[in-house]
Amino acid sequence: RQTYVFSHATAAGWIDGRDASDQGFAYLTGPGFAGGNGGCAHLLNDDGSLNDPMRDTYAQAFVLLASSWRYLAFDDKDALRTLSDTCTHETIGDFGVSCWLSLRRPILHPVCGHVS
Repeated sequence: RQTYVFSHATAAGWIDGRDASDQGFAYLTGPGFAGGNGGCAHLLNDDGSLNDPMRDTYAQAFVLLASSWRYLAFDDKDALRTLSDTCTHETIGDFGVSCWLSLRRPILHPVCGHVS
């Protein structure tokens, strides 16, 4: 989330958040992308090692936002590749749901059942 915020704020001209965005993006696309499942892992440890390899739609949304805004703010080709890799991977975790399909359809909250 912070990578997205610093990138967006930089693109808007509010701050120079390049260093903070660079650090966050390196962390986001490091061990969190390990494991061959595509996208970002659910949880990393403080030292950056993988804690929970599950992929979920919430985490993927911030990968998409961070990558998109980094590309817009800094013309970052690595961010564009990350965006493409995240959206073209066949599955997100154990759900077996295409990234694009999960973004196009209403998603029911698992407890309340309302559309989010």
